[in-house]
Amino acid sequence: MVGCFHHHQSSIVKVHLPLSSPTILYSGGNNGDVFVSDIRFAKKSIQQLNLVGHKSQGASLDAMAGHHYAPIIAAGSHKSIIEVVDTNGVQVDALRYHIGFLGQRIGPISTLAFHQHKLLLAAGAMDSFISIFAGTKEY
Repeated sequence: MVGCFHHHQSSIVKVHLPLSSPTILYSGGNNGDVFVSDIRFAKKSIQQLNLVGHKSQGASLDAMAGHHYAPIIAAGSHKSIIEVVDTNGVQVDALRYHIGFLGQRIGPISTLAFHQHKLLLAAGAMDSFISIFAGTKEY
């Protein structure tokens, strides 16, 4: 074992080590806490990211994904919320509905994944749909 981190007060949903910063560790807990840590210093976290959309809705963190090169993290909930924040904790976008003729709702989110190089986010829901979202902002 190299180190042991004790930041979370709930079960951990996802841990992400971006390829662009191999010493940075992002970890998301079920209660909505996302911590940024340096793996060289296990005693304390660098910062805690604030998920405004999840906290305001009282939603738990059920899925999390980090992009390997763009400084963004996506967090999803069974309450059909996908929140995208940058690595400083500033909300970039909050997704709740599909854009389209019927305005279909996003189902309860069960998994999230970013494309390794492009700004594409895939979201799997419990209603058997996979949605792919494209980013428009350049990082």
